[in-house]
Amino acid sequence: MTTDLAQRGSISEIVTAYNAAMTKTESAYALLAEAEAEFKAAFTITEKYDTDFGVLPGQHKNYNDNVGDHLKQVRDVIKRKAWRALYNSMEIDRIVSIKRRDEIAARLENGDLPEITVQTIFETFEALNQNINEFANESVIEVFNWLRPYTDGYEITRYKTNQKNAVFELGKKIIKTMMVDNKYGGGFHVNYYHEKYLVALDKVFHMLDGKNMMGNSYRSPLVDAINSSDGATVETDYFFCRMYQNCNLHIEFKRPDLVVEFNKICGGMNLKPKN
Repeated sequence: MTTDLAQRGSISEIVTAYNAAMTKTESAYALLAEAEAEFKAAFTITEKYDTDFGVLPGQHKNYNDNVGDHLKQVRDVIKRKAWRALYNSMEIDRIVSIKRRDEIAARLENGDLPEITVQTIFETFEALNQNINEFANESVIEVFNWLRPYTDGYEITRYKTNQKNAVFELGKKIIKTMMVDNKYGGGFHVNYYHEKYLVALDKVFHMLDGKNMMGNSYRSPLVDAINSSDGATVETDYFFCRMYQNCNLHIEFKRPDLVVEFNKICGGMNLKPKN
């Protein structure tokens, strides 16, 4: 995981610009506080006959609010958006699993985030780079656990293809149920609730091939191919897929070498019982 941002010089420039913009924001709110006080003074506002002269947009929704409280809220929102932009620039989503991605998103939304400084940004980059292999392995294992049906589940007991290709390690082909929906007028599109798994699958095979999926597709090449197709089959660099009216998706893996690497990370033959 490398970006132009991950340099102390670039980080320093970002922090300088962030602090300058935040100072302007604080100055603007200070002017609003002065304006509110002047309004109240001009109209002789007292506690007994209080009138809302809050000059901040939306302030009328809560009469206990004041400019200072709004400034704290705005600072927090700006900080969260800044950290989110930094994470996006790191392209961490192309590495991490669905679970870890959701954890990061939750922290960015509601967690206790550090102030934005050269040190905190650089430390975040360093921590991510140090754990990049762990993150990558997590993603592969997560996809493997999704592809590999439960030994007593419908996908393994119903389909001989899965019994042959997905009990202990990934084989040449696998069948996943309820992955696509029929489009009006013909063709198929990926089921909304299961789309994230196909994106994760595509991401993992790109990663194993040393390529970045995120720069050349809307969701992922596999998902985009299915959604844009008018037929029952699609093909990408890594997969040949056939869609069926019963919403099943048959996935054939075109790169046996990547499947071998995939199985090595996930355990593969090690999952077989010892004799």
